[in-house]
Amino acid sequence: MNYTVLVGRGKNLTSDYEIKKLPHLFILDRRGIIHTSERFMKDEEIMKALDELLQEEEKTELEGNN
Repeated sequence: MNYTVLVGRGKNLTSDYEIKKLPHLFILDRRGIIHTSERFMKDEEIMKALDELLQEEEKTELEGNN
């Protein structure tokens, strides 16, 4: 599974997002809002979280078109 890795050397990312240990995974929605924040996730768990997010996004879009 490919995904973007953010390296925040010299930044306050770890304190801003209250990250205590690395690596840490964030899944963001289209607006940049954190949907999932976990330290360790298996590929299956990541796929499930992504599927849930996509379903929520699709539902929101459908409700917005009515």
